[in-house]
Amino acid sequence: MTLFDVAYDDFKREDTTNTIAITLYTDDKQPITPNASHTWKAKVSKEDKYVGEYPVTISGNTIKLSSSNLTRLPNGGYGLELWETYNGSTTIYPSAGVMEFRVHRNANDTLGTVDPTTDINGIIDDLHKAGQNIKVVATNTLPAGSKALVTQSITNGENQLTFNIPQGDKGDKGDVGPAPTLKIGTVTKLNPDQTPTANLSGGNGIYTLNMGIPQGVQGETNPTAAQALDIANSVNSKVTAIQNNGGGRNIGYNTSNDWKKIADNDQWNLTTATFFNEAKAGETYTVNADIQSPTKDLTWQVWDGSAAGTRKSYIVDQKIVAGSKHNCFTFTWPEGKTQYMVVQLMNDQSDSSHAGYQFKSVMLEKGTIAHDWQPNPEEIQSQLDKLKDAVKKLGGGQSSPTGSSSNA
Repeated sequence: MTLFDVAYDDFKREDTTNTIAITLYTDDKQPITPNASHTWKAKVSKEDKYVGEYPVTISGNTIKLSSSNLTRLPNGGYGLELWETYNGSTTIYPSAGVMEFRVHRNANDTLGTVDPTTDINGIIDDLHKAGQNIKVVATNTLPAGSKALVTQSITNGENQLTFNIPQGDKGDKGDVGPAPTLKIGTVTKLNPDQTPTANLSGGNGIYTLNMGIPQGVQGETNPTAAQALDIANSVNSKVTAIQNNGGGRNIGYNTSNDWKKIADNDQWNLTTATFFNEAKAGETYTVNADIQSPTKDLTWQVWDGSAAGTRKSYIVDQKIVAGSKHNCFTFTWPEGKTQYMVVQLMNDQSDSSHAGYQFKSVMLEKGTIAHDWQPNPEEIQSQLDKLKDAVKKLGGGQSSPTGSSSNA
């Protein structure tokens, strides 16, 4: 049997400052100290009708019910029970009967405005409809598979809600996305003092990288380096021209694209020791050149020059009529001749009346198709040697990383 003592059990309706103070005892009058870790609620009835449940607070041996939670109750007498719940068990105080308190009418009361049989859930519904004092105090995530739960309490005049929501099950693994593609967009040259920039844009596996790169500071000009660059540019231009010439390769030495004067008894020899052993029987060769001979005829001669200073029978002995501007002829190297070919432009006149006689762009090549003049590739090699010398003066020409010297 539990006993109880109730203090401040009389107050007027809508009084929010009164507190019903309840002390519980054992049947031998020993105070019962409420366990604050348990769940305590006050349940109120009026005569034979249930009204609702209300929150309480615990202070030492005293359980308190604030009149601020009872403002909706009309005047009259009420019964009160305390419900203690812990580990699924519930204890109701007192063991028999109810604890009584009374709400008195205030000056503004009009009977019938509040239904005394409305339970606390109806009161909460009214609060929700009115949109008054509703507050979500927490949203908690529960483990997957837990049961969703919403708890509600009225505290300090607020209708406080706490949502406990289980997290969803782990979803299925998504499909593998496309392999990313990265392409270089714009590359902007920045001033030397600017900071490099990089901007990545795009999506769905396709991205573009735009960059800004500062240019280097202008260095001092080195005369030897400038000379090397000029030679390199010249050689590069000649190689490019050969590639664009349709395949013709000049096998003649000492040719030039500049005009060369023809003096009395002058002759032009197109071969050097490099090609002494190049001519082959049955092979066809073509010679073409630009020639100016205002009044006198000139002669092209091709012969086997194996015996120095001795002219054997000419393979070609072709006259060039005075005034010709461009001349071209084709011949075949015969059997029984050595590989030493001599090509000459002969002036057999002994007088000195050859002002204005000159030639340029002599092209000796294999085959029957004449191409525009280009220098002999071996002669280009000599220019490359000059380039290497210039580079060595700049500190080049060192051993390669593998330890072998470059012979390019």
